[in-house]
Amino acid sequence: MLVPHLSLLPLLLTLAILSTSQADLTNITIDDSDLAYFTWIQNTGSFLPNLPWAAITPTSPCVYCSARPPQTADIYNQTWHDGSNNSAGSFTFQGSAVYMYGIDLKDPANISFTMDGNVSTFHYYNGSEPFVFKSLFFSAKDLIENVNHTVSWVLHATRTNGTTQAALFDSAIVTVNQSQTSAPANSSSSTGSPATATKSKSHAGAIAGGVVGGLAAMAIIVLVAMLLLRRRM
Repeated sequence: MLVPHLSLLPLLLTLAILSTSQADLTNITIDDSDLAYFTWIQNTGSFLPNLPWAAITPTSPCVYCSARPPQTADIYNQTWHDGSNNSAGSFTFQGSAVYMYGIDLKDPANISFTMDGNVSTFHYYNGSEPFVFKSLFFSAKDLIENVNHTVSWVLHATRTNGTTQAALFDSAIVTVNQSQTSAPANSSSSTGSPATATKSKSHAGAIAGGVVGGLAAMAIIVLVAMLLLRRRM
């Protein structure tokens, strides 16, 4: 009977522990209406004029907004925030990755993003479609967990003729461990319903779960082989 070398046992156990931590990864989708995470700044303190954010729901449409996308299943919870020139906002969370989603539209504002105070990137849609749903505005990965991170943004006009240009924010997805699904430590209580934050297993977690099972089985086989070998000796 072939017995695996005993020096492989620590390696197998280490791999099993590392894979277990990966198996706990979960994606949480957070609606734009959840004020435990989102902050919609009404006054940026700039000398430039800005309009307040419009919080749009199926029962509270925006009568003055220039962008009026149709209510479809592609809009998370059927809600979004409509901002225009010089509007600003932020999203505070704990997790290892974040993805900000919105609705692209023709002739939009240029959105500048910062991550934890550092200038990161811009998002500007120059396509021809009137609306593009589930558009990825911003993303960041490999973040330190268990500490607060803040994504901030400001909308900039790309024209100088006084035309109002908008941007529509829909939701955010945060990757966390299953035991770390609470709101940021310095956030206010959420005013949304429990449906505003839903969980879904990530593909990485599912794959890692299979790896854990395989490694655990291998570790058991090694231990059994060791016991049998000792009895024969």
